[in-house]
Amino acid sequence: MMKNPLAYFHIATFLLSGKSRNLSEYWKAEVIMRDKFVLHRLIRNGLQRQRGFLMWWRLANEMFISGNQKQRKCAIKIKNALMERYGCDIGLGARIGKGLMLPHHAGGNDSNLLIVFYVQIMPDDFVMQLHRF
Repeated sequence: MMKNPLAYFHIATFLLSGKSRNLSEYWKAEVIMRDKFVLHRLIRNGLQRQRGFLMWWRLANEMFISGNQKQRKCAIKIKNALMERYGCDIGLGARIGKGLMLPHHAGGNDSNLLIVFYVQIMPDDFVMQLHRF
């Protein structure tokens, strides 16, 4: 995902620092789909398109909310890479509850999904794109 190897250092220091408050809960509900945290399931399911987006976005969002300056900068780079790859722009700092599900990331021309930072989406809410006709 990231081209800069130093970014993985910032990710590892964030994960090991204990600042990731709810990250494991989000990953268990949205990526692993089990009650127990299993690392190989996180990696395997994170390679899928839908779950991979959620895994990386949740990591970037938690790094942006509770990380230090370098981790916040790394989170912005992750978000930009996600936007380039998936065409789905969910602003960092958005408070989105556990159980987020996106039916599809982007439609055709000029129909990308955009969620700005001041939104609050409660757990198990369903996010859909509205298309112009």
